[in-house]
Amino acid sequence: MQSKLSNPPGPGSWKLLSSLRNLRDQPHEYLLSAFQEYGDVVHFDIPGRQAFFINHPDTVQHVLQMNHRNYDKNTFQYNVLSRITGKGLLTNEGGEDWLQKRRIAQPAFSKNSLEGLVPIVVDAVESMLMGWEEANQRGGLIDVDREMMQCTLDVVAKMLFGADLSNQTYRLTGAVMDALDYLIFQTRTLMMIPGWFPIRENRVFREAMTTIEQAVNELIDRRSNSTPGHDLLGRLLAAQDESGQPVLSRQEVRDEVVTMLIAGHETVASSLTWAWYLLARHPEVRVSLQEEVVNMLGNREPVYADVSNLVYTQQAYHEALRLFPPAWLITRRAKDADVVGGYPITAGGLVIISPFTMHRRPDIWPEPDQFIPDRFSEDSHRERHRFGFIPFGGGPRLCIGNRFAEVEATLILAMVARRFSLKLPPDTRVAVEALVTMRPANGMPMKIEAIS
Repeated sequence: MQSKLSNPPGPGSWKLLSSLRNLRDQPHEYLLSAFQEYGDVVHFDIPGRQAFFINHPDTVQHVLQMNHRNYDKNTFQYNVLSRITGKGLLTNEGGEDWLQKRRIAQPAFSKNSLEGLVPIVVDAVESMLMGWEEANQRGGLIDVDREMMQCTLDVVAKMLFGADLSNQTYRLTGAVMDALDYLIFQTRTLMMIPGWFPIRENRVFREAMTTIEQAVNELIDRRSNSTPGHDLLGRLLAAQDESGQPVLSRQEVRDEVVTMLIAGHETVASSLTWAWYLLARHPEVRVSLQEEVVNMLGNREPVYADVSNLVYTQQAYHEALRLFPPAWLITRRAKDADVVGGYPITAGGLVIISPFTMHRRPDIWPEPDQFIPDRFSEDSHRERHRFGFIPFGGGPRLCIGNRFAEVEATLILAMVARRFSLKLPPDTRVAVEALVTMRPANGMPMKIEAIS
């Protein structure tokens, strides 16, 4: 007779309760310390639900790929996020509905489509750098976080929706951040404060959602009255069933547009912000990156073929993704009982995965806290467990825009590094906030210096 499996080790209810402040304020660091203390599978005895934190590439692969049908997104994290995105690809629980929408959207992220991304990125970066030239003459201090947000929003709007939102970028990026900040407020109060209650947070959230909804409705209305086109929005609107009826309702189109508007620019912006921070902290890496860009591109505009040749630039970006993965937390609900890593997972149990902690396993990443782009050389990457590096998730629910993000980020890094060096002001202290994404607490003020 097989013996009953024991629960994974964990802090226990009282120790967990005493750590609530750390869990609330620095959840990424708390999970890292839990892995370091208890190992690859950690059990949290949460009132009303059992939670299991897994941090080994084999167990993560089991949940996200091998037995993915047993794990859905019916978790607090995605249910709260759906307050903004609705049931778009990011929060959709899966099944035939998710698969149908994924198939409609996929061609907008194909290689042929991504070749058209390059001139859009070039125009967006050139427009941004014109402002940097003026800022350089005034002393050269900018908020790189804000700049990356506006640049990537410009790219996403033109590439995926065929729209120019340049006159709305400041207002719209602010609304996106206000909406995401509200989700963190809800999470930290466990949604105990109803949305109608007359407090500042509720008012700011309503105003932010009004701004987002107005922008999205204008996008949909404009395209509904014209030729759909082959970008993402055009494909969403043009999709028909066998009888010629639209496959997606207006609400479903709205949900996908909001999802891509937010996920398609905020996450890339965050990763780029951390890349500039790391390059500023490691000038020898920045110089090597700049040398590669100058040797590869000279003064000409990049083309799609250049992306694969900017090897070191991509390695530096991937290393920034390793250290500061924007989507730092992944959660799933076990529909049925399972065994993961030799431990029982209860039906209905919450499974927690953190790319932030996975990317700091010393057996996969020696000197895990160091910024070493050479980790992503072709030989090193080939030898590494593919679920040891999961900035875009993994399995069937792998982020649909992963290649979009990599192409866009590589081009932005290359074009900016060719013209400017970005440096941290003296005595700068940057605090990490693990919110919906991993962001600097108070923006990222940096000094730009034009390269002669």
